[in-house]
Amino acid sequence: MAQKKAFSDVVKGTIKTILGFIVLGGGATVLVGSLNPLGGMFEHAFNIQGIIPNNEAIVSIALEKYGASTALIMAFGMVANIVVARFTRLKYIFLTGHHTFYMACMIGVILTVAGLRA
Repeated sequence: MAQKKAFSDVVKGTIKTILGFIVLGGGATVLVGSLNPLGGMFEHAFNIQGIIPNNEAIVSIALEKYGASTALIMAFGMVANIVVARFTRLKYIFLTGHHTFYMACMIGVILTVAGLRA
C-alpha cells in the first residue's frame, strides 16, 4: 500500500510471506529434530558430554544487566543505517533484526566492561 500497489498485489505478497515463513519454520523443525539424536550418539560414541552453543541464551542472560544499553545501541544503529542509506550512494538497509539485536547486546556488554557508561 505504501508503494501504491493494488490491494490484490498486497494480499498476494502477504500470503506468500506467511507461507514462506511457515515453510522456513517447518524446515527448521525438521533440522532440529534430526540433530537431536546426533547429540546423543556423539556423547555415547566419544564418552563425552557437551552442548550446542546458542547465542540467544547468552543474550537473554546479558539483557538482564545490559538491556537499556542494548536498546539504545540498536536504535542508534538503525537510525545511523537509515541516514547512511539516505545520504550516500550506499543504499542498503540491514533488516536482519535478530542479528542486529545480538550485535547491539554484544557491543553494549563490551563497552560497559571497558568502562564506558551511558
